[in-house]
Amino acid sequence: MICSSDVKLRKLLDCLFIVDKYEDNIFRLEYFLLKITAIVIDDEPDVLDVFSECLPLFDVEVLAKGKDGKEAVELYKKHRPEIVLMDIRMPLYDGVYGLEKIREFDPNAKIIIVTASIDSDTEQKLVEENASAIIWKPFDMEKVQKTIERVKNGESKIILR
Repeated sequence: MICSSDVKLRKLLDCLFIVDKYEDNIFRLEYFLLKITAIVIDDEPDVLDVFSECLPLFDVEVLAKGKDGKEAVELYKKHRPEIVLMDIRMPLYDGVYGLEKIREFDPNAKIIIVTASIDSDTEQKLVEENASAIIWKPFDMEKVQKTIERVKNGESKIILR
């Protein structure tokens, strides 16, 4: 027996294959259904490299990388990722700036702060600005992966020390 959700799924799959043929590319169906998109913002090139190399192993596609809060806002507007991973302490425009401006643009953005240390005032500001999660450096990539999944699924106020 075919229910209406089966018909809707079939139509969706047909559309994906039409798009595939139209674009003349071969995509795995999992790409459309499983990939999480993200941008990574940090002033440390090594951190950007770690995220860029490791996140794809967890089906997270890094759409872009930036080095400060201003770039975070520009990249968010350009790419509209599902997740933002952002350091808090960066020169010129910090992560609080990025968080505030992205929130102004999209109040529902999912923003995970990744930081080595913050004072209590900054932590309070992150809570007030509705950071989805805070992860302390050094971080375990499996915990980062699980946090990304939890945030994508709607959980917030996750703090991992």
